[in-house]
Amino acid sequence: MATWVEDIIQALKNLGGQATLNQIYDEVKRIRTEPLPANYQASIRERIEAHSSDSGSFKGKDLFRKVAKGVWALRGYAGQAIPARKVSAHPRRQVSYQNFLPPESLEEITNTLHTIKQYRDYQSPGSTSWKEYIKEFFQVLGFTTEEINPRLYTLDVMGSNHTPEAVLVVVNPGENFTEIVPGLPWDSYCFLAAQYYQVRWGIITNGMQLSVINYQDAEKLGPFSWQDIDQIICNEQIDTFCTVYKVFSYIKVQKEKPAGTQTKGDKSGEDLAERHILRLKFWGLLLEKAKAKTNLHAKSSPGKENWIIAGAGKTGLGFAYVVRMDDAQVELYINRGEAEWNKKVFNALMQHKVEIEELFGGLLDWQLLPDKRASRIRFVIPDYGLKDQDHWDHLQDQMIDAMIRLEAALRQFINKIEN
Repeated sequence: MATWVEDIIQALKNLGGQATLNQIYDEVKRIRTEPLPANYQASIRERIEAHSSDSGSFKGKDLFRKVAKGVWALRGYAGQAIPARKVSAHPRRQVSYQNFLPPESLEEITNTLHTIKQYRDYQSPGSTSWKEYIKEFFQVLGFTTEEINPRLYTLDVMGSNHTPEAVLVVVNPGENFTEIVPGLPWDSYCFLAAQYYQVRWGIITNGMQLSVINYQDAEKLGPFSWQDIDQIICNEQIDTFCTVYKVFSYIKVQKEKPAGTQTKGDKSGEDLAERHILRLKFWGLLLEKAKAKTNLHAKSSPGKENWIIAGAGKTGLGFAYVVRMDDAQVELYINRGEAEWNKKVFNALMQHKVEIEELFGGLLDWQLLPDKRASRIRFVIPDYGLKDQDHWDHLQDQMIDAMIRLEAALRQFINKIEN
């Protein structure tokens, strides 16, 4: 019979050498042959700390390395991304939640959390755009949202073109999260909606709390509940977020086609994956270069999106790098969630257009975007884009230089803006 330490080592090997505590708990639970005690998670954590020189409880062999809060690796592990766990047959039949692991690496999940956090930084509960943030939350997780009424949305896996996979009930901040009215709970409303749309998942949230309920008869899951989801996002608590991510990743995997059912000529998934890989590589190289010249995006991480944004020192303002297949740009993005405020700030900066462009050293593209909530001031670099890998080095130098000049040109005027 294997010892606890041996099972932890094997679990980490199965997970690619590095994982969060929650992932380790689940993997040890899956592989350990004997019944687990009620406090098995504490036992696992104690043994990891006892066998790590990074812990104050170190007293055994130095087997484990602390990567971050709640994240551990095998000592000597180089820190490569956790490999994807492939699903070779119809996941609805063969993959159970208990032994499921998201196919994304820990780094990718961390980037997803950071992206949601960036959206959250520009919003506040009770604002008119709070529901937009809630929709962005699910879109970053890979779902499209379709509004049925102000309280109800359907969710589908992005790019699947199928019937909905879940219903989303949105409770307004400040309302009772348990009951619509006395005696009528939200989960009853959610259940009826799920029955009507014939979906297996129901989600209830006000952006501060989150509940996920499974209505599939074949396998009772959950309900999953996070009373502090907003704090998890705001504090970027990756260990807890990994559990949230696992649930939604499992919902997506349940929706995937059986192996071999891809239609002829349908390469959308392949192309999307290729773009994601290119973007991760591109942003990693750019951010590493930028660190030597500016601290503006020092806290940013490479991601799959075609943009990376950093706060400009005022709520609702951000400096963003953007790369497309054929060109790129740097911009000041203006969006506090209130169109009136956004346009007011844009117009205030526009009054200093000549001076700002003189400081920048060139003409800028001033986009009020009257039909949209946000506005932007940008500089486009038209020569190369993501597809021009041989010219990435020159393109990134141009982007970094333009970003430094844009930030310097706008800083004094941004500092005068009142929140």
